[in-house]
Amino acid sequence: MPMAENGFGTSAAWAIATPGARMFRLFPRMFGKVFLSFWASSLLVLIAVGVVNAALGTRPLLRVWLANSLTWYGQTAVELYEHGGPSALNNYLTDIQASGIDGALLGPDGALLGSHKVPATTDTVLARERLSRRNENDIQTWTSAIPIPGNRGEYIFVALEHPRRRARIAFQPAALLARMVAGLGVASLLCLLMARYLTRPIRSLQGVARRIAAGDLKARAAPVMGPRDDELGELAIDFDRMADRVQTLIERQQTLLRDISHEFRSPLARLTLSAELVKRGDTDAASRMEGDLRRLEALISELLTLSRMEASDRNSRRDRIDLSGMVRRILEDAAFEGRPEQKTLVQTGANEVMMQGDANLLERCIENVVRNAIQHTPQHTGIEVNVTLSDETPAGQVATIRVIDEGEGVPEHALPHLFEPFFRVSASREQSGRGAGLGLSISQRIVELHGGAMEACNRAEGGLEVTMRFPVVQGWGSNVGPASRM
Repeated sequence: MPMAENGFGTSAAWAIATPGARMFRLFPRMFGKVFLSFWASSLLVLIAVGVVNAALGTRPLLRVWLANSLTWYGQTAVELYEHGGPSALNNYLTDIQASGIDGALLGPDGALLGSHKVPATTDTVLARERLSRRNENDIQTWTSAIPIPGNRGEYIFVALEHPRRRARIAFQPAALLARMVAGLGVASLLCLLMARYLTRPIRSLQGVARRIAAGDLKARAAPVMGPRDDELGELAIDFDRMADRVQTLIERQQTLLRDISHEFRSPLARLTLSAELVKRGDTDAASRMEGDLRRLEALISELLTLSRMEASDRNSRRDRIDLSGMVRRILEDAAFEGRPEQKTLVQTGANEVMMQGDANLLERCIENVVRNAIQHTPQHTGIEVNVTLSDETPAGQVATIRVIDEGEGVPEHALPHLFEPFFRVSASREQSGRGAGLGLSISQRIVELHGGAMEACNRAEGGLEVTMRFPVVQGWGSNVGPASRM
């Protein structure tokens, strides 16, 4: 650990980190930061490899090059000697000596071949080669002894690199600079591509977000970013889901505002007309004004309730409630409303179903559905309210309330919209003219706040069935008893 002992590692890291932090401030964009991070990492890797090699004194590439190149020289010398004799060998050794290699060739019997003597500094590598019978290279003295197989046996090529050749091979400033520039160029290109690959989808997502902020609610990220199976692709999908939800909420809000303005327009116009008639002495107009004012008051009350539902928290209030007892009290009060037209209300199912929830909200929820059924069931008919508790399941028990009337039902195309604010079905279910069209919407919101679900369907034998389901705390049971008639 020489670098750690002399403090080189700490000082180098500080020297790099300090200007690196300054450079990061010059690149506020994410692309510049990603590119600079990858580029600095590549540079640090190159520096670390060079420092480690220098500290440990290892030059593996130079050793491999030296062995391979001298082996080729030795093979050429053996071939020339076997085919051309000593004269051809002497000429070849003289030629390579001019290029900076002082070489000699020993025969299979160890005798010197040719006129070129063995360099004096090669005694050590020659002795090691005779013991190991393999290539021996000394990087410190630039000497080598290499066994070369031939037709007459195994020769030994002994070589010494001249100082001028060593300097040309070991240190070439131009070549070293070229290699560094090429390495940094390749690293920069790779870092550029990687930074672009990472930041391009983010910029695309940013562009979509700006389009949505400018009012283009139909802008989506997935088509712009293209098919991707990575985390950025999943982010685009989640972003589009969020955009879909925001678009739906805004469209619902716009629809609600249009419906509210429509609902207010008619009674306000009648009030204006009635006020003018009262000024002219028409006393009958005062009673019509009173009816319109009551309608406006009811509408405002329903809107405030719906607004509170949107801002409510599921855990805002949790009372222990006997759902069957609550239904029983609601039916007792509602029976007076149906008595003039001889509409009967019947409760069936369990006598006691316990659950947790907001008692006031749940009572409002069930009452809205029951009164809606009373308004739309014909004379001399009945309404059944069935309260049951499901069997124990891994997810717990579910309390179910079914409100069944004997009216004409609802057209199938209107069922999905039945719980939308201000939605009314035409013809017979609208003829009463009572209510603001918010009762079922409020009921559905209350059911959802209690973690349940609400749905409506037409019965085969006639009439509409509205079902409300609520989760029940485990361990609370129910008692089933006979139906009660009101």
